[in-house]
Amino acid sequence: MSVSRRQFLQRGGILAAGAVLPLKLFGASVDQPAKGPITTGTKGQPSVPLSLPQWNQQFFRNSVGSEFSVQQSAKNKVWLKLLSVAEPPAVAHSNNSASMSVHPPKPPSAAPQTENYLLQFYGTTAKPLTQGTYLFEHEKIGQFYLFIVPDSNQTYTAVINRLL
Repeated sequence: MSVSRRQFLQRGGILAAGAVLPLKLFGASVDQPAKGPITTGTKGQPSVPLSLPQWNQQFFRNSVGSEFSVQQSAKNKVWLKLLSVAEPPAVAHSNNSASMSVHPPKPPSAAPQTENYLLQFYGTTAKPLTQGTYLFEHEKIGQFYLFIVPDSNQTYTAVINRLL
């Protein structure tokens, strides 16, 4: 079957409109994250996705030693204590591009600025949390989602890597 360029563009435009219009109609923004206060949905979960765009490393350093309420299930909250805010371990870069089958692209003249740090939490729960994204709540910081990974002895680590 032969398809002309005009038919291809028409069908592609219809397909793209079919993917984007439902998002716009239901209030989701395609190009920007949701902003505004947290509202509670029908099942007690926040209906607005939350992120940490303005919270830098110093912001969390001021909360070391304080406790965070973590929503483990719909009816169960646990408490995690923020133990530390640390720098991530250094990554060794290989400068031997001769061994690569495809050479890496040349780095841009101005690399994007990022901030990387680790948050380490401790909790004493009968049933430890599994790896995943949880709703955290702090009296001064507020509510936000955070992906945590369990370590040994009921400690949990979150890796923050954000563009400045």
